Amino acid sequence: MLFEVDSAKPSAWSMTLGAVAHIVHKVGIPPARLEVLAWGPGLQMLLKNAPDAMEITILQMRGVRFVACQTSMRRLHITARQLAPGVSVVAGGMAELMKRHNEGWAEVKM
Repeated sequence: MLFEVDSAKPSAWSMTLGAVAHIVHKVGIPPARLEVLAWGPGLQMLLKNAPDAMEITILQMRGVRFVACQTSMRRLHITARQLAPGVSVVAGGMAELMKRHNEGWAEVKM
């Protein structure tokens, strides 16, 4: 399942991280494969000093993949060094979304 987040609103990230944690707890990884894609203003929540950085780290340790859109990073002047440890960078958020869709992933826009 791919969670797409383009908002820096704490409520959007709280809902996203809560849903991801719930799936990890109820289903486990594997069999679930979970990815959180952040783009646009949503990138702010993947920075090292973001309020949910510790929760993101914990979910990464449990197998959740967090990815940042490089196109948005360039537009917002965010470097890879500013991202929380373990966050992957993909060339484009929409390309990642299409790739996962074509692989049969379910998508949730948060």
